[in-house]
Amino acid sequence: MKALLSSLIFNVVIAVLLVLGFNNPDSVAVNFIAIWALFACLVCIGGSVLAAVSYEDWFASQSDPYRTPKHMAIFRSLIGKSRPLLRRFWSLILSASTVLCLLAGGKVFIAFTYLLWLILFNMVRRSCRRRIKEAGLCPESL
Repeated sequence: MKALLSSLIFNVVIAVLLVLGFNNPDSVAVNFIAIWALFACLVCIGGSVLAAVSYEDWFASQSDPYRTPKHMAIFRSLIGKSRPLLRRFWSLILSASTVLCLLAGGKVFIAFTYLLWLILFNMVRRSCRRRIKEAGLCPESL
């Protein structure tokens, strides 16, 4: 319940900052959104690397029955779980409005960097899930 409440508060704060950033593109809210976007870029970089490493670790353990995967918790949280439709929709709304707010505020480089890393993280995640399905397994059951 505590994690749900903190996630809800974070989403409300980001939504309020986005609305303030759209209303006044020269405000401090755009700077907070830019900092949040740069932090999200770092999270996407780390998530992409961890997803690829944990997938390779899992794949090596599937080939060798005596080897156990070391990063299964990371693997399950980044690749294994599918996100609900409402959460994917909210994430898309926040991402699109973040990019638009940054573009309206004149922070073009940060907006394109944020967009690039979001796309790269989703490509890595989808690639790993596709490779799991090609191996004949269900990613949700891992």
